[in-house]
Amino acid sequence: MVRNLGENSVTTYLPEIFVRSYGDLTDSTDSSCLLDRIDDYDLVVFSPRSFYDENFKKFLKYTGNVTKVFLDIEDDFLLRNIYKSPEIRFYFKRELITRVPRASKTKWYVRHIYGSQILPPVHRKIGLPKNRLLSLPYKIASENDADAKLLPFPLTIDPDPRFAGSGYDDRQLDLFVCLVPKTIRERHHYYDFFRRWTEETGAEMKGVVSKGGLPRDEYLKFLTSSKSSISVRGMGYDTDRYWEIPCYKSALFTPKPPIVIPHDFVDGESVVFVRSPEDLREKFQKYVVKSDEWKEIARMGHDLFMRYHLPEVRIKSLLLDVVSS
Repeated sequence: MVRNLGENSVTTYLPEIFVRSYGDLTDSTDSSCLLDRIDDYDLVVFSPRSFYDENFKKFLKYTGNVTKVFLDIEDDFLLRNIYKSPEIRFYFKRELITRVPRASKTKWYVRHIYGSQILPPVHRKIGLPKNRLLSLPYKIASENDADAKLLPFPLTIDPDPRFAGSGYDDRQLDLFVCLVPKTIRERHHYYDFFRRWTEETGAEMKGVVSKGGLPRDEYLKFLTSSKSSISVRGMGYDTDRYWEIPCYKSALFTPKPPIVIPHDFVDGESVVFVRSPEDLREKFQKYVVKSDEWKEIARMGHDLFMRYHLPEVRIKSLLLDVVSS
């Protein structure tokens, strides 16, 4: 927002519990002072953290000229009840699902109850939202239901300038895999496959397989030294790694996320979409082991990321341009 509008045009607010618990930076933890001068603003962007603010409903019901939108950054495909509020002009959804496996519906609802109602007070120690009714889900955020109000806003990452200048020619690793399996079955499947694969191939393939937990600088050193890298969904389908790999000029190998991503990568041109670890092995042989085709895929993926998916570009094209149209 600041890169688009200027530092003096943007004010950030977080309920104090998030500042204390996570150390997040913000301009203010007192929403009352912002409420008193709400007419000074053209746009108010709410997020799921807004539900923890005691003045949230006052902001929502304010009937002045300010435009109010909701930016749902949670890693699930569920719409909150706030979507139904006539005061919310646009609802931007990180994971606007394109297809919903029947078996996933119940699992995702159960996981949401854990993530939103049990995890915060017990593990994150931030308590429950003050506006629980508005925060609860009521339907799946499906592409089929997308309209002028429900719009996609996928995740992205901000490049680290210390590593952003890496090239394509001096990459010592063929493949870098960094996955935290946790409870995600798909991640376990890929991690176990790659661990066995690198052990079996030995000197044939220079690869690093990590079970996560790497310090940030070490992770980026491996990534910027790798010809290719793998992204597999985490708690949500849209992960940091999906964007980090092309950002740092490695060829992205990944199952295709079943979510709406404007200007997404194109299979065989700027990404290699795979159906299984076995499929990935075959394509890895084709693009990395037996040729240098990975370079063009990495280059095109990086160019597309820089053109459409930098945070400031994403904010302008998917949010600010929409709000001002």
